[in-house]
Amino acid sequence: MKAKRLFSFIFVTLLAILSIACQKKDVILHDGIYFGIGEGRNGPITVSITINDGAVTAAEIISEDETPEVSTVAKNRIMHIFRTSGSTKNIDVISGATLTSQGLIEALNEALSASAGKKTAKQIYEDTECDIVIIGAGGAGLIAATEAASKGAKVIVLEKMGIVGGNSNFSTGGINATYTKEQERLGIKDDKETFFDDTMKGGYYMNDPDLVHTLVDNSAAMVEWLQSPIIGADLSDVGIFGGATNKRIHRPKGGAAIGAHLVPLLHKAALAQGAEIRLNNKVIDILKEDDRASGVRIITAGGEYTITAKAVIVATGGFASNAAMVAMYQPALANFGTTNHRGATGDAFAMVEKFDAALSNMTQIQTHSTVVPNSNIMITEAVRGTAQFW
Repeated sequence: MKAKRLFSFIFVTLLAILSIACQKKDVILHDGIYFGIGEGRNGPITVSITINDGAVTAAEIISEDETPEVSTVAKNRIMHIFRTSGSTKNIDVISGATLTSQGLIEALNEALSASAGKKTAKQIYEDTECDIVIIGAGGAGLIAATEAASKGAKVIVLEKMGIVGGNSNFSTGGINATYTKEQERLGIKDDKETFFDDTMKGGYYMNDPDLVHTLVDNSAAMVEWLQSPIIGADLSDVGIFGGATNKRIHRPKGGAAIGAHLVPLLHKAALAQGAEIRLNNKVIDILKEDDRASGVRIITAGGEYTITAKAVIVATGGFASNAAMVAMYQPALANFGTTNHRGATGDAFAMVEKFDAALSNMTQIQTHSTVVPNSNIMITEAVRGTAQFW
């Protein structure tokens, strides 16, 4: 009898648990056709999904401008999983097409939210203040944010694009450094003088020697900081690139692209240290008070607002995606294509004029000899670096 009562108790308990579980229904999707937009590598990705009887029955990519050679596999795989499961929960980004994957998943999630009756509200920002405001959430901006926030500063990072990383997302190379622990581990002989000479020669001796010394003298510390628990980067592969005398380019194991590896780590680290990162926030002016930068003016989908700050860090990158600006500084490059991301339009150069900021070597615009024609894909310098020893 005791065994029978115990069995009955367990059975009733299981029924109760199952009943509670059944009551926890997933979000209800309303029938109809819904659209979503995400930010891909080359621009917006628009999708449509069809809901019948509360379930996804169709999904299509309506428009996108992603590079076919890179994105096709990622798009097909993600859409197949979504059509099969009706969800993005088990979809991971596809290696080699990270930004396309993220943009497509973002678009699908927005369409799902719309089908569930959730309106995508425009974020409204109010005027505020902080210790340091950083313009640009690329590699430089994220590193600056991490360091400043780790020292206790209240930091706000403003990024005009819908994703972090900027051109750093597309870096396929690595980081030059000498006297590193990785070089020592691999038995690589190198020295600062050779590193300095290689760099000066690579710049046709137009480089600022003081800046090159700053690069060389702090290179090992930079690599160690990226490898520290704060970031956790893998820079264990040390190879050679074009123009280098010795092996000193540090990159992830197997020579993997460093940008796709570093950007997520830097993003996570900046947030972990307490920095606030605001996407789709375009800075339109740097404020000036008593001959110093005192904040910024920003425009968003929800309107304009102001951030006052004790310091402003400009980390907006270059201007290669601004064809008119490229032609102005270097007419020989008029009508050239670029492998830069869409946001590299040189917005900040006009903003710093009021501060009499000094510009140097503006006509020295780098071009690469190894690219995939008509696709904006750059083939890593490792190809040329390795080829010189064949």
